[in-house]
Amino acid sequence: MRDYGWRWRRARDAYVRAHPLCVACLATGRAVAARVVDHVVPHEGDDALLWAERNWQSLCHACHNAKTTRQAREGLDEREQALQRALGALPPEG
Repeated sequence: MRDYGWRWRRARDAYVRAHPLCVACLATGRAVAARVVDHVVPHEGDDALLWAERNWQSLCHACHNAKTTRQAREGLDEREQALQRALGALPPEG
């Protein structure tokens, strides 16, 4: 786990308290406790993406590890590219 410092730990802890279930598991009908605040769009050092709560989601360790592995293997999928465009991290299509 990366350590982004006390400010991140405080924000992460508050977010997990407010969103205690893994959103990926919920999508499959399972209620699993979240332990990780994941950046939907990888921030890659961009402070705007790091701190944008609309870019956060609560995940369990298993779902976070699966997502991270998939991203490393496949790169960004279309959904993530669309989110990056919405957040201003990529230029509009066309």
